[in-house]
Amino acid sequence: MIKDIRSPFVEYPLPEGVNPLDQEANNKAWADHYEAKFRRLFETLAELNAACVEAKAVWDKSFMDCLTPLVRVANRLKLRWKENERLRINPNHRAMFDDDETQAIIYGIEDDEHDAFGIEMKAAIDGIDESVRRHIALS
Repeated sequence: MIKDIRSPFVEYPLPEGVNPLDQEANNKAWADHYEAKFRRLFETLAELNAACVEAKAVWDKSFMDCLTPLVRVANRLKLRWKENERLRINPNHRAMFDDDETQAIIYGIEDDEHDAFGIEMKAAIDGIDESVRRHIALS
């Protein structure tokens, strides 16, 4: 889901009857498209959190700690994305973030070796996998 959100290539539907040259309508459709993607991402993270609470009860009180890095990554992506959205919709917006780092976070355009945000995201996911594997092996 995060890779999909970060893809620089996006197609979003315009409401029927909207002129494709209507920039305001395009911006709204674009923002709605990403809002739906983020909603699905955070719903999935909520499900993962619920599973981690169960795992914590069965395996280890510190098990929830393995989820923290992934939540941080997702939150940072959302924060940077919202700033990007505000800039796109309102060019007069004074951006909190408007730099190369933001672009590198929200758009996964670097190859896997040089994508620092992607590497951090993968490490967060691998940490969860490793924690689960370790506890399953001990069970």
